[in-house]
Amino acid sequence: MRIASLAFVALVAGLCLLAKPSRAAPATASAPPEVKLTYTPAAGADLISTRVGALIRAGGVDKQPLLSVVAPDHPGTTLSDQPQLYWYISEATELPVEIAIIEESSEERVYDFSIKGAAAGFHCLDLVKEGVHLDLNKRYQYVIAVIRNPGNRAKDLVASGFVKRVKPPAELAKRVSEAGGMERASMLLSSGVWYDGIADLMKQIDAEKADPRLLAARDSLLKQVGLGDLASVQSVGATPTRP
Repeated sequence: MRIASLAFVALVAGLCLLAKPSRAAPATASAPPEVKLTYTPAAGADLISTRVGALIRAGGVDKQPLLSVVAPDHPGTTLSDQPQLYWYISEATELPVEIAIIEESSEERVYDFSIKGAAAGFHCLDLVKEGVHLDLNKRYQYVIAVIRNPGNRAKDLVASGFVKRVKPPAELAKRVSEAGGMERASMLLSSGVWYDGIADLMKQIDAEKADPRLLAARDSLLKQVGLGDLASVQSVGATPTRP
């Protein structure tokens, strides 16, 4: 009789163990989705090559920092009359740097400013802060020149690109006004609006410098427009052109 009782107790204990809910394994945090941005020139865009780049020889023949505008290899577009224009220098220089914006048809300089040297990395020329406005459907050349010999400007090291302000289709304008962040950048870039799309991305990088996905998206875009030499650089945020 006692053996039967012990067997019954053991059976009940076993059933209790089976009925006890098991502790769920902690959920593994999934990696954030990759940021994918694709630049597609707008239909009918002028794809003639206009970008100019330069190498700065500093400290010897083997040391050649890169000077470049962050622009496509053809005239890029903006929807803004006061866009942000980016440029890049791979190493710091103490030489004077001149920045100019020239209206193509009249050759008028609508902006001309010089700085005493430049830090390494990306730089942003914000036309809102500079009080410069671009006219609709006019093309402008923006030029970065490192002045090696003020007495002989032929020795300047020059990088330049073209920007044209365009009016977007009503549907695109509405979608862009309602979007934000990377959604807006993706919309602009896929519609051929380079300068506003890359500016949205660069501002996001400035705000979230630790996010490697944004840097990877930037590098991908640079490669898409033939600026692979600027991809995978250590520079993260952008320095304002005007101190």
